[in-house]
Amino acid sequence: MIRLVFKASSIISCIRRTSLQHRFLRFHFCVVALVCCCYLPALGQKDTGATLTEISADTALIKPKKLRKVMEELGERARENNTQQYKEGRNALLQADIIDQIKRITLQAGDFERTTIDTATVWKEFHHTDSLFDLAGEGIFTKTSLIQTHRNLAISYRIINVLLTKSKQRKEEVDDYRKQLADYKFRLDSLSADSVLYEFPADSATFSHYLNDLF
Repeated sequence: MIRLVFKASSIISCIRRTSLQHRFLRFHFCVVALVCCCYLPALGQKDTGATLTEISADTALIKPKKLRKVMEELGERARENNTQQYKEGRNALLQADIIDQIKRITLQAGDFERTTIDTATVWKEFHHTDSLFDLAGEGIFTKTSLIQTHRNLAISYRIINVLLTKSKQRKEEVDDYRKQLADYKFRLDSLSADSVLYEFPADSATFSHYLNDLF
């Protein structure tokens, strides 16, 4: 009987120890659960906040800076391109006007040269006048040893006077002719020296067309 009671008490004590162990483990699990519930959301919120901050900083600072740099580069390229196109367009108008003036003056100079004075005739008249002057001056300017009558001197005077009048008239015509040709040359040289004629377009097709206009 006593042995049964002792065995029963041993079983009850084991049961109690087991129950206490279960309670202790249950308490431990509860504590761990509470800790996880309290700290894990906080950690998650902290990481999320840090990520959002980085994204916000990247959006607010880095991306606008990169975008600004790209836009500035595009704007600079567009400005240079527009400036180049404007300059080439302005130069094309000036070049076309100068080339038209050169062509017009060249045609005028050619017509003037063909229709105003025949230079071959002028040279023939010059040699003819020179020979008549030598003939009329014999005994006066050359061969002075010969005796000249009043009649010969009077004829020589009239011949030399006519030759002088014609020579002065022809000289005035030649001087006017030379001045007009010099004026054409000066105008052509002035137009040809304009620096805008030597500013060539960047486009190859436009450059080829411009060369055709020049030559």
